Amino acid sequence: MPPYCPREWQWTRGLYERTARSRADREEREHVPMMRGTDRDYLLSEQYRTGLNLGIRRGFHERYSTNPKGEARWIFEQVSLPAHAKVLEVGCGDGSLWSQNVERIPPSWHLTLTDLSEGMLEEARQNLKNLPCAVVFRTADTQALAFPSHSFDGVIANYVLYHAPRLDAAISELSRILVPSGSLYTATHGSDYMVEMNGFTNILDPQIDSRRRSFELENGEQSLRRSFDRVERRLYEDSVEVGNPEAVVQYVASGVPSELVSEERLRALDREVRERMAQGGGRLRFSNSTGMFIASDPQGR
Repeated sequence: MPPYCPREWQWTRGLYERTARSRADREEREHVPMMRGTDRDYLLSEQYRTGLNLGIRRGFHERYSTNPKGEARWIFEQVSLPAHAKVLEVGCGDGSLWSQNVERIPPSWHLTLTDLSEGMLEEARQNLKNLPCAVVFRTADTQALAFPSHSFDGVIANYVLYHAPRLDAAISELSRILVPSGSLYTATHGSDYMVEMNGFTNILDPQIDSRRRSFELENGEQSLRRSFDRVERRLYEDSVEVGNPEAVVQYVASGVPSELVSEERLRALDREVRERMAQGGGRLRFSNSTGMFIASDPQGR
């Protein structure tokens, strides 16, 4: 373990083990800006290979968000489906939507949970052993789903559509597999989501691509309307206030390629976070622009 590794940072062991790759590899990645959010190789081999990185960021929001409701609880409350609904979630991750709402799930629902990452899907299997309804798990690509048309009463796609290299193809597939009366529920972020974090992220990843996501609260409706006749947007009011500098450093490091997380850069990041926190009276505040689209009346039905 490197000298700079506070006791709480158990997760950094894996980060530093992976940085055993050559310096040449690191320099090559630094000089080739990428849209990492849609880079399947990166997403599957590192960012979502397991639930570690996602868990760090979700835990950060659960601990420091100012809205006591919680995103997973709010998202579930927006879903309105029949008593015997067939429900598909694409990009289910570790299954946190269901584990945090287990007492609300109707026993007569039938869930199909999919993810592109087998590692994430395995974590979902482990986390959801005691659901009150039937559930199956499948690896799947949102852009090419192996389900017959009109298979599901509801589809849930939270924080996943901006990862699709072909966004229109993904939305078209979700529309195709819905019954005519079905609805798509898709949560996403706004363009100013955690925007105050950008300066910190640049310390670890100077070449990070800052272009807008393809599917955000500001531009998602126009994409959905190419496949659905009705689209409604709902907003989740929230912000983040944190007084723990190590939590901020963990959050930032969880979102960049591990070969960029050097001890020197971690030290620089930690110094900057502590300085900014001191200037803010011991706390940092971040925007948490989040919401959901509900799309219905799928076209071509």
